[in-house]
Amino acid sequence: MSGIKLSICIPTYNREAYLRNALTYCENDYKFAFPFEIVICDNASTDGTQQVVEEFIARGQPIRYYKRETNAGAAANVTSALRLGEGEYLIYLADDDMLIADAVADTIRYLDNNQEVTCAHAPWFLYDEVAKTDITKFYNVEEDRKFPHGSFGDVFQYICEGHIFPEIAIYRSSALRSAWIPREFCFYPFPFLAHFLDQGAVSFLQRPFYRSIVNSAIARDRPQEGTNDVMTSWDRYRGGLEYFLYMGVKRGAMTLTPETRLKYDEMC
Repeated sequence: MSGIKLSICIPTYNREAYLRNALTYCENDYKFAFPFEIVICDNASTDGTQQVVEEFIARGQPIRYYKRETNAGAAANVTSALRLGEGEYLIYLADDDMLIADAVADTIRYLDNNQEVTCAHAPWFLYDEVAKTDITKFYNVEEDRKFPHGSFGDVFQYICEGHIFPEIAIYRSSALRSAWIPREFCFYPFPFLAHFLDQGAVSFLQRPFYRSIVNSAIARDRPQEGTNDVMTSWDRYRGGLEYFLYMGVKRGAMTLTPETRLKYDEMC
């Protein structure tokens, strides 16, 4: 083991001003009682990204920096950032978002105390960086829930009824190594969740540990990959849910009859 408890994994491409902002939050606000690292995977940026990173390394930030020779696309860069993390736990951080450090530490404590849990999800805040206020949560969790290993039917019902997007989570790295297989044909968090559930328990916690910046202090109308996705990716979302169902059926945890097929179809 590397001795690192948490890897904060940041994929980036040609967004030096945003990355500087994100790393400033890391430097000023992320004080943890355990060793952590920041892994930056640069998708062959042509701007000043590398210089920004080198500045923060020189100031003592625990950064490991990787730069691709050619741009491999956004999805591959996210995968690489997570795979390069050496910590016991991994968290994805967009280069223009921020973490809530004390809530991250609480979630790590939860995972330490629940060794069977492969990943802990939580809703995230949409955040106005100019007014420095949380606007709303992207979805809501009424109470902390832990679903046992292989409980595909219960989890499927839970995510459909709660309109839950299992996108922001802290992952146990030992489970992620085999769970993350890039699947370009669908929205990855659903198949990802299925593979984590196939290895152990999964949890959905009430307390957010992530802020998605919707009103940026850097630029008012910046392009946001996630927002574009939501407007155009309905087929890919459906594909992700169908992949989750496929895994549940394949593992014998869900049965497909003409009646249940119709029910699941409607839920999707």
